[in-house]
Amino acid sequence: MPNYSIATQKMIVAATMTLHNYVRLHDKEDLHFLRYERDPDYVPTIPNASDASTTAESGPNMDLFRHELATAIALSW
Repeated sequence: MPNYSIATQKMIVAATMTLHNYVRLHDKEDLHFLRYERDPDYVPTIPNASDASTTAESGPNMDLFRHELATAIALSW
């Protein structure tokens, strides 16, 4: 698990909450939200994904992408 500063962790939480709210607002028929409303124990899955779906080489790239995304969202407020 990557170690992020508290400031970065806050930005990640803000980014995921923003994405969640965007989907809820703009996609009223989202399959996963509708299923969750019927069954609070529902957990969506990604088809054909596993713990090995992301290679170790792409890890740093994803870390950078997440950091840039969180920063962009935080700065847009």
